[in-house]
Amino acid sequence: MTILEINELTKRFGNLTAVDDLSLRIERGESLSIIGPNGAGKSTTVNLITGLLQPSAGEVLFQGEDITGARPHEIVQRGLSRSFQTASIFPELTVEQNAVVAALGAEHGSFSLNFLRRLVGYDAVADRARRTLEDMGLDEQRDLEAQSLPYGDKRRLEMALALTSEPDLLFLDEPTAGMSPDETETTVTLIERIKRDRDVTIVLIEHDMEIVFRISDRIAVLSQGAKIADGTPAEIQDDPTVQKAYLGGIEI
Repeated sequence: MTILEINELTKRFGNLTAVDDLSLRIERGESLSIIGPNGAGKSTTVNLITGLLQPSAGEVLFQGEDITGARPHEIVQRGLSRSFQTASIFPELTVEQNAVVAALGAEHGSFSLNFLRRLVGYDAVADRARRTLEDMGLDEQRDLEAQSLPYGDKRRLEMALALTSEPDLLFLDEPTAGMSPDETETTVTLIERIKRDRDVTIVLIEHDMEIVFRISDRIAVLSQGAKIADGTPAEIQDDPTVQKAYLGGIEI
């Protein structure tokens, strides 16, 4: 069953076409990676889908409903969430407070931070936030200020914030960027656990081909804003068009 359908999606910035007539279908329960050289339009595509940018043309359908042009918090409330290339957290709040803020924001759209003084009224949301921190291996750090976390834990916290809304579809935008090899392995293992244990469709934006081939059921390849290939990891690895798009033919 199709969970997300993109039809002829286009984004222009003046004379520059960042996303060019892109059509893509994502099936419920699969892990799809979107890859491509720098400047291929990957992050712009995610920003269009998640409401951070408005498309110049085309439509986005999520679970059969048109979400083109919807505001980001409305899209999250419908069950589509994301993480960002750089950690987007509240540095002066504790790890647990960060998760509760994200969970409440997903439910209510907007709120005043004074809710932190009234958590007794949000027990179910707080419990969900704590469970998510446990899933992401951050339970022992829940009382620490977020700004005190090591870089890898900050990135995992940002992923946890995206998961607190219990999304049906989760975009992960370069979740291992800047991590050490050990941090990367821990994060990839957590993504595999999310894929296994949660009923969530995962879309990964990632440069590390080892991670892409390890996690993905299917891979879509962008170049200059257009889709040039779409297939299984084995099909993509052997595709000469994809090899040409990466560094003039070096195999990926």
